[in-house]
Amino acid sequence: MKTSKAFLIAIITLILFEIARVYFIMPMPGSQRMNSIDLAYFLHSYRWIFRLLLAIVIGMSLKNMMKQYLKTGLLMLLLLGGIAYATNFPMSADTMFRTMNHENFAQKKGNFIDTNRLIIGVVIGNEARAYPINIIAHHHQVKDKIAGKDILVTYCSVCRTGRVYEPIIDGKIVDFRLVGMDHFNAMFEDPETKSWWRQVNGTCIAGSQKGKQLADIPCYQTTLKTWLALYPNSLILQQDSDFIKDYKDLEKFDDGTVKSKLIGRNLKPNKFKSWVVWVKNNNQIKSVDWSIIEKNGYVLKEFGNTTGLIISNDKQSVFAFELNSLIKTIAPSKISSVKVQSTNFEIISNLGEIYRYDYKGIVQNFKDSTIHLKQIPCTQEFKHSFEDFQLLNNH
Repeated sequence: MKTSKAFLIAIITLILFEIARVYFIMPMPGSQRMNSIDLAYFLHSYRWIFRLLLAIVIGMSLKNMMKQYLKTGLLMLLLLGGIAYATNFPMSADTMFRTMNHENFAQKKGNFIDTNRLIIGVVIGNEARAYPINIIAHHHQVKDKIAGKDILVTYCSVCRTGRVYEPIIDGKIVDFRLVGMDHFNAMFEDPETKSWWRQVNGTCIAGSQKGKQLADIPCYQTTLKTWLALYPNSLILQQDSDFIKDYKDLEKFDDGTVKSKLIGRNLKPNKFKSWVVWVKNNNQIKSVDWSIIEKNGYVLKEFGNTTGLIISNDKQSVFAFELNSLIKTIAPSKISSVKVQSTNFEIISNLGEIYRYDYKGIVQNFKDSTIHLKQIPCTQEFKHSFEDFQLLNNH
C-alpha cells in the first residue's frame, strides 16, 4: 500500500511540476499578472533534478504498483506521458513559434510583400532593411547583418512591441531561443548561460546575466509604402514558404482587427488592449493614445523646454521629432498648425513661416537648409505594455 501511494504521489507531483513549469511562462489564466519570474526560472533551471528524483521514486514503486493496481498504474503513466509530451513539445514556445528556415530579401522591383503592410525599418550606415510585422510577429525574432553589424530584430505580438538589438553578450554573438513570456512580453534564452532576457527592453531578468542589457538599435514602424518612399533601395524581408499559413493567421494583425483577446486591439482609449505611442526625450517619457493620432495626424508634447512632434502620414506609420531646432517654435503655442502629407509634413508657425520636412526630418524647401529635425525614438504598443515596462520603470 505504501509503495502504491508513493507511486501515485510521485506521478501527480511530476504532472503538477510539468504543468507549473509551463504555466508561469505561457499566456494562461492569471499567469501573466503574477510576479513569478524567479519561481518560473527556478523550476526551469532545476527541471532535470526534479524529474530524476521523482523518476527514481516512480521506478522503485512501479513493480508493486503494477501488481496491485495495474489499470490505475498504466492510466497514470499514460497521463504523465501525455502531459510531459504536450508541455515539452507542442506547448513549448520555440516549437509553437519556430525561427525562419529561409531568410530571403528582395529589392523593390522583386518584392512580393504588400506595400500597405506595416514593417519594422532599420537603417545602419547607407543600408536600410524592412521587416514585415506579420512575419516577425510569428517568429518573434529574425537575425540579420546590416553594414557589417549583427542585429536581432524582435517583435512580441502580445505587447505589440518591435525592438532591434545587437545580439552580443560579453563580446560574443548569440543565437537566442524563445523560451516563453512574462507579463505578456516575450522572453529569450541565451544558449551559454541559459539566462532569460526581455524582448521589450533587452534586459536580462533571470540567470547569471541578470541586470545586463542588450545594446539597442533605433528602428521605425511604418508602412512599406512610406518606407520605400524614404529608402527606395531598401531590402525587404520576404515570406518563408514554410510558414505561409502562420502568416495568414496574422493577416489582420497590422490594424488590430485580428480576432484574439491576446493580440487584438481595443478601439476604446485607456483600456488594457488600447494602442498607445510613447516617446522618450531628455529622460522624460510621454505617451498618447493612438486614436488621437489617427484622428488628427499629429500630436505635440512638451519635454521641459523642448517640444516633441508625434506624427503619422497614413494612420499606420509613426514618427517623432524634437522641434527645439526651430527657434521660433519651441512651445506648442508658437505652432499654428501641422499639415500632414504622404511624403512630407509642414510645420506652420503663428508668424506664417512654413517649414517643410520629409519623414527623416530633413528640410526640403526653406531658406536655411541646415535646419534638420532630430528624430526621437518612438514606438506603438499596447497600453499594458507601456505601463508595465516603460512608465513604471522610468520612476
